[in-house]
Amino acid sequence: MIVLKHWITNAIAFQSVWFLAFFYQYQALPWMILGCALMLAGHTHKRLNLILAISGAGVGIASEYLAIQAGLYSYQDANIIPVWLVVLWLALVLTINQALSRLLSLKPLLLFIIFWLCAPPSYLAAAKVGVIELQLPWWQFWLSFGAIWSAGFLLIVKINNALKGTKLAQANANW
Repeated sequence: MIVLKHWITNAIAFQSVWFLAFFYQYQALPWMILGCALMLAGHTHKRLNLILAISGAGVGIASEYLAIQAGLYSYQDANIIPVWLVVLWLALVLTINQALSRLLSLKPLLLFIIFWLCAPPSYLAAAKVGVIELQLPWWQFWLSFGAIWSAGFLLIVKINNALKGTKLAQANANW
């Protein structure tokens, strides 16, 4: 029961951070950071997940940067990656070992396809409300960005798997 409780809490915390980012961007940063802290607090191996969150967010931001440089989209209020997006990536990566943990057992090709299908709609919704501006028709954006995002997230999953094989993962829980 405790595992289910942490899984649900993690999923709700991420969705809260996502909605805050979607509707309020910079104004929501303190609340988004609090959401990430709550997500991290729910992990058994906090150090491991903090390292994953930081490295995974780096991969995510690199994927975003690549997509922006490729001319797929731009942010309305920033010339570079907005800070609120970095925090959103931290929150997303913190879901890997809890809310998204069941996905980790899938084959990489299936994971790639799932991510390819599931990631672009968030960005299309962001474009609809003016958070980002698409530089391509929606279907071209979906195909291109879905591939970039999926490749980046698969790399994050690989980093997670590599971290699980370290002494840090075998160490006592918590810090």
